Amino acid sequence: EDTESSNNGENTSNGINDQEVAKEVIDDDDEENLEDSKAEELLDERMTIENAHIEEKAAAIEALGNLVENCTIGSSTCRSYSDLCVIINSSTSRSLAEVALDAIKTVLEEVKMDMLKHVPLLEKIAHCTQKVLSYKTKCQQENDDENDDGGDAREQDGQDDAEYDVMLILTGDDLLPVLTSIACTEKVAFFPAYLASIILKLQKRLACGHWILKRWKDLSDMFL
Repeated sequence: EDTESSNNGENTSNGINDQEVAKEVIDDDDEENLEDSKAEELLDERMTIENAHIEEKAAAIEALGNLVENCTIGSSTCRSYSDLCVIINSSTSRSLAEVALDAIKTVLEEVKMDMLKHVPLLEKIAHCTQKVLSYKTKCQQENDDENDDGGDAREQDGQDDAEYDVMLILTGDDLLPVLTSIACTEKVAFFPAYLASIILKLQKRLACGHWILKRWKDLSDMFL
């Protein structure tokens, strides 16, 4: 009886030990699965942050444009215009440059003739638009790995880059009539030569659009 009791005790002890070992193995597996799950969550979170990076910048630019639109043109507003021009010229993201250019267009449509009190600023915006139409902004450089100016690689916009190239150019095209309507009110000194250079660029891009070219030439003649 003592022997049987001893054997039963050993079996019970072995059973408990086996259960503990099995439990430890399960716990280790659970911890590994939990760590893998957390790693995946962190990866997803990181990817989400990266994808939202451009959108957050775009929202900030739009907010800056809205601020300028709802303020009278003063020194602070002029600086905001300049900031938008800097973004267009130096941003490595086409989508951000397009948002900034569209913000300028929207504001110009609102303030209109008030811009004639700030001709240097109007000229800066005009030449910024010219750089876009000439594919000379930083984000329009052909080399994606490194810009010709020695800058960083272009930011990825999350969509076909060619689509953003087109959107940027179209926004620049839309801004030209706004600039012209303002400058035509008074004979702004810089505008005749500026408009003539723009027409040359349009001639290359719109060889078949004769009526469009004639319209721009007629506008240019108003300054001569």
